[in-house]
Amino acid sequence: MATVIEQCQVAPPPGGATEVTLPLTYLDLFWLGFHRMRRILFYKLSISKSDFVQNIIPPLK
Repeated sequence: MATVIEQCQVAPPPGGATEVTLPLTYLDLFWLGFHRMRRILFYKLSISKSDFVQNIIPPLK
């Protein structure tokens, strides 16, 4: 089981990369019927929860 520590929204930095789109081709039609897989990977860490919250999470925000 997983425990949610904090939820936050992350926006791209201002002046980031421009959005690029590619046109679909007839070869893409086969894949349109499939749903994308969304995976969350969980890892056991060798550090404590407080170290994780204080040292790992802040740079990710």
